[in-house]
Amino acid sequence: MKVKKVLVVDDNIDIQETFFQVLEYFIKGVEILRAYTVREAKEFFMENSDINLIVMDAQLSTEGIAETVEIIKKFRKTFKGPMIAASTSLELNKRLVKAGCDYQTPKDDIIDTLKKILS
Repeated sequence: MKVKKVLVVDDNIDIQETFFQVLEYFIKGVEILRAYTVREAKEFFMENSDINLIVMDAQLSTEGIAETVEIIKKFRKTFKGPMIAASTSLELNKRLVKAGCDYQTPKDDIIDTLKKILS
């Protein structure tokens, strides 16, 4: 079975840990790349050309929505896989979709969305 790589960009450690635990339990063969900043997201993206899916939070503690929108646009130039906007704010999710995300979902529904896309 080929491992599916998911880049999760979210500054909340608890959310990252939940993604990791739930995805490992429900979806076999998933590797989670955890980025807490835009800079880390860029590094993971450059080092892993085989990423299958990207989950983006809208506002990270060190960066705002403008930086997140810019990184989505940059990723979208070469990344053809699905990107999910996963903010607690519906309005911010809409901005991320406009920037290039394919899906939007509230954080409490993200696991169901990920399971649908990855299965």
